[in-house]
Amino acid sequence: MLIGIVVTNAIVLLDLVEQLRHKGMTTDRALIQAGRTRVRPILMTAVATIIALAPLALGFNEGSIIAAELGTVVIGGLISSTLLTLIVVPVIYSLVDVAKVGVRRRFGGHPGSPHTAGYGAARPGARGRAVRGTAARCRPARRAGR
Repeated sequence: MLIGIVVTNAIVLLDLVEQLRHKGMTTDRALIQAGRTRVRPILMTAVATIIALAPLALGFNEGSIIAAELGTVVIGGLISSTLLTLIVVPVIYSLVDVAKVGVRRRFGGHPGSPHTAGYGAARPGARGRAVRGTAARCRPARRAGR
C-alpha cells in the first residue's frame, strides 16, 4: 500500500513535469509549476491515509500490539515518503536533466531538440550536426611557441 501511494505520487508529479516541458517550459519552471499543481492532491492522499490508519496505530482493540506497530510504521513511512516525493524527486530530476543536457552538448545530441535549448541550430545540409561553436570544440588547442 505504501509503495503504491509513493510511486503513484511521483509518477503523477513527473508526468506533469514532462507535459509542461513538451509545451516549451524550462525544467525549473516545469518543476515549480508541477509542484504547485500537485502538492494539494499528494498531501490530501497522505493525510487521508494517515487518518485512516490512526485507529490501527493507536491500538484500541485488545491484542492489536502487532497491528499498532504496523500502523505506526506505515504512518511514519508515509510522512517521510511524501516529503521525499515533494522535495527529493524534483531535485534528482533536475540534476539528471542537467547531466543529460551536458552529455548531449558534449557528444553531439540532437541540435534541434527542445532539451538542448541554446545549443545551436543545424543549417540546411549539415546532416543533423550543430553549426555554432562546433569547430572551436573540435579543434585542438594551439601551443605557445608554434
